[in-house]
Amino acid sequence: MAEDDSGSNKIRVICRFRPISEKERALVSDKQVCEFPNDNRTVIINQQSENGGILNFNYDYVFTPTSRQEDVYNIAAKPIVEAVMQGFNGTVFAYGQTSSGKTYTMTGSDMYDPEYMGVIPRMVSTVFDKIAFINAKIEFQVKVSYCEIYMEKIKDLLDPRRKNLKIHEDRARGVYIAELYEEYVSSGSEVYTLMKIGTDNREVGSTNMNSKSSRSHSIFILTVTQTNSTDYSAKTGKLYLVDLAGSEKVGKTGAAGKRLEEAKTINKSLTMLGNVITALTDGKSTHVPYRDSKLTRVLQDSLGGNSKTSLIITCSPSPFNEAETVSTLRFGNRAKFIKNRPKVNREHTINELKILLSQARDEIAKKDRLIIALRKAMKNSGIAVVDEELLKEEDDDDEEEISQTNDSIIKGSDLYNELIMEIEDLKQKLAEETRLKTKHKIHEEQLEEENEQMRNDHEFIYKQIADLLAKKNLIDIQLREKEDVVEKLTITNEYLQQELNQEIDKKLALQSKLNENQEEMNRFNKNVTQRLTEEKKILEEKFLMQKEKTKKLINEIEKIQRNLKSNLNDDAKLKIIEESHQQVKDRWLNEKKMLVLEINIRVKKIQELQVVIDSAAEKYKALENTMSDGERSLKRRSDTLERSLEQLSLMYHQLATQKSALKVDNQVCERKIVRLNEKNANNEKLIKDQTEKIAKLEQEIMEITKRTTNFEENNKMTIESLRYSTRIKKVIKGGMDFENMFTSKKSLSNSTDSDKNKEEEKDLEGQLLL
Repeated sequence: MAEDDSGSNKIRVICRFRPISEKERALVSDKQVCEFPNDNRTVIINQQSENGGILNFNYDYVFTPTSRQEDVYNIAAKPIVEAVMQGFNGTVFAYGQTSSGKTYTMTGSDMYDPEYMGVIPRMVSTVFDKIAFINAKIEFQVKVSYCEIYMEKIKDLLDPRRKNLKIHEDRARGVYIAELYEEYVSSGSEVYTLMKIGTDNREVGSTNMNSKSSRSHSIFILTVTQTNSTDYSAKTGKLYLVDLAGSEKVGKTGAAGKRLEEAKTINKSLTMLGNVITALTDGKSTHVPYRDSKLTRVLQDSLGGNSKTSLIITCSPSPFNEAETVSTLRFGNRAKFIKNRPKVNREHTINELKILLSQARDEIAKKDRLIIALRKAMKNSGIAVVDEELLKEEDDDDEEEISQTNDSIIKGSDLYNELIMEIEDLKQKLAEETRLKTKHKIHEEQLEEENEQMRNDHEFIYKQIADLLAKKNLIDIQLREKEDVVEKLTITNEYLQQELNQEIDKKLALQSKLNENQEEMNRFNKNVTQRLTEEKKILEEKFLMQKEKTKKLINEIEKIQRNLKSNLNDDAKLKIIEESHQQVKDRWLNEKKMLVLEINIRVKKIQELQVVIDSAAEKYKALENTMSDGERSLKRRSDTLERSLEQLSLMYHQLATQKSALKVDNQVCERKIVRLNEKNANNEKLIKDQTEKIAKLEQEIMEITKRTTNFEENNKMTIESLRYSTRIKKVIKGGMDFENMFTSKKSLSNSTDSDKNKEEEKDLEGQLLL
């Protein structure tokens, strides 16, 4: 393997700025933080932050936002393709924040459009164009593989079943991904089809910064092996095309949940990449941490190893992303100091070794002839030489020995050739057997995984069915309990309603009787009071009349006394007065007697009335006393009934509320029952479907088991069928007419407008998938 002697071996760093997006324009208008001098190698950043200033960055080339895809390819990637065609390893990878244009630069918005196709499709076209114009004596074999690093796991994008692939390393191949699917291709259209398959299988997601943000690092590997049919020399160049996921700031992307975990893993792997670059460029580190992440491990040869590398850093010119842009520019500034050690990957074939052996034999024969000529010249010059006879004998011996040696060499050479051919055949057979065994092993592992998955599915389904049945039984029990409670409460409500009605009737009857007694007592009291009032009124009137009469009599006596005093001397008058006075006195005494008698009569009547009143009062008291026991019991019972009535009323209201609630609960339960019946029906249908699926899966398991058992027996048939599979080696001779093949740029560029080509690509993709 020869080292590259052409110029510097440092990584070439290309900087590309994209145009301002609509979101950035809405946030901060069209203002840019970057300036581009005319040397196309410098970018000036006018920082807008508080501690900002002017920053200058120099790179191998700087592209402005108006740059074209073709110009980027010609400067950044085309020299790498030319180096790969010379047998070097080459790497082109894009680095930058999310939504900065990495995928657009590497893949393009349309792989078939000559204007908008990215670096990868242009490199593929260049490879096959160069093959078309190389000497026909050179044969090419082109292999393609495509993978992604998602959440620190390597996934094959051409065969998505191959997940979590491992990274290995050996002296012959260097660092490589084990069991990564490799497809031999003979035209550009086949590569484009494989790229489309891989791109469709790649992990993408939507964030606030980008609706189709790449959530993984993708690595497209193109291996070109060329063999010269004249001297049988061979060399192999590997082309790594890497589209890195963008670094993210969660505050801007709004990542959450799964997107947040992806962002963490992406930022971590990019941080490890930065650590590797720092270790390679600081001149102090004795250890480069390639093994800290899958990304740096895969790119180990591309960063400080056997590769020619171009790094494309993509940036945003908007002040909104100023911090991320400066960080990306500093990353590229560090990376440009990395020195690689690229070498041409030459391989000595068996035919080349045979030619070298033949050349060595010719060289030995020439030396033998030269020795004989020198001996003759020495003899002619009188220089003592070895005795001819002895020399002859020695020559004869030597010739015989040489003859024997030649015979043995010839025989050995023939035997060697046969052995070499046999070894080559054995190597091919061993490689084929190893590949088949590996494929069989992978297939068996896949079958075991499928079988295990089926068992897990069965267990999950059985568990789900058991859970559903348990839930159904529990719901049935709860439903029956609810129905029992509702029925009990309904009966209790009816019983309490009947008792309440009876108590209300009793209360009404007692209240009616009490009202009647109260009315009778009121009438009696009213009559007695009325009679007493009338008697009292009569006595008061008579008393007043008697008082007036007494007053008149007193007045008359006083008048008589006055007359008597005035007529004391008149005896006759005195006698008359005495007689009249005696008459008046007698009359007054009679009236007094009569008045006293009448008063006594009245008093007697009053006493009688008092006795009657007392008797009536006693009767009333006796009646009241006689009624008090019954009244007390009646009152107590009435109070008890009233309290019972209040309690019953309260209970009634509570029962009514409970009844309403139970009615609602009953309706709810009825609806739940309807829903449960529907769910039960669906579950029964699901159980039936799952049972059918289980039966089918069990049948498939039996078929898989039978197929696995007969796998070794069908091994030979499988080998024969695999010989015609798409993994056979496809040899492309240099200088072939590619006008009739899909690799022509013209046919590729016109394929977007040709329905026929699209149908051919779909058919080709279907064949590849099959």
